[in-house]
Amino acid sequence: MRIPKYHSLVSIGMLAACCAGANAATITAGTTTTVASGAIAPGSANDYTFFGAGNGAGAPGNQPTDLTNFTAVDAPGANEYGNTPRNYPWPSYSSVTAPGGSSAFVTGIVQTAPGYSEYENLAILTLGAGGPSSFTFNVLFGNTDRNGPGDASISLSSDGGAAVTADVTEPTTPTNDFVSFFVTDAVAGDTFTFGATSLFNNPTDPGAPANPYIGGITVSDEVFSAPEPSSLALLSVGLGGVFLRRRRNG
Repeated sequence: MRIPKYHSLVSIGMLAACCAGANAATITAGTTTTVASGAIAPGSANDYTFFGAGNGAGAPGNQPTDLTNFTAVDAPGANEYGNTPRNYPWPSYSSVTAPGGSSAFVTGIVQTAPGYSEYENLAILTLGAGGPSSFTFNVLFGNTDRNGPGDASISLSSDGGAAVTADVTEPTTPTNDFVSFFVTDAVAGDTFTFGATSLFNNPTDPGAPANPYIGGITVSDEVFSAPEPSSLALLSVGLGGVFLRRRRNG
């Protein structure tokens, strides 16, 4: 039995559809944006999380969090820190308003042990079934003076793939600096791991590197919608039909 050629087109389309979610999401590092003290952070009111305990170092974080399309997973070894009397002058963290919020709060950080060249995992977010396929992560940094000014690097990887990094410059005083990462071709279940590494010595202990940290993560509304696998399959069927019709009319 001879199989019509248009069946091959449909089969190719179905193969592309079933394998569309097999690859890790595509990540591109973007630019850095500074938000004025107390102003609204970039991102959507549906997806954000900020780090730092408000009642003592090492205490559970109680900063604003609203993750509608994502689930947060604790990164092994990561600890949250907020303002305490030992962080002088108090407060040593900048203030910001969560996306869609009306009042500012004092930020904090999540960090791990010091390190120069290895990116320490600080936070993990998993995309839910109703989440967008393309969006922007905005990562807060430079919001503390605990380690002094200097250069650092922030990383983002998807499902164990190669990390995409963005080098940043620490300000001399706490600011609300957000570095962006553009994500496309994401599917439900994709896991995004955020990390950081310090590229300078701790000024209070010149023989040791500073602790890598980030202050929060927000997600901007999607700016591009990739076709769902079912849509790709229907498109392939439609193209197959057009191809067959042209052959019959030729």
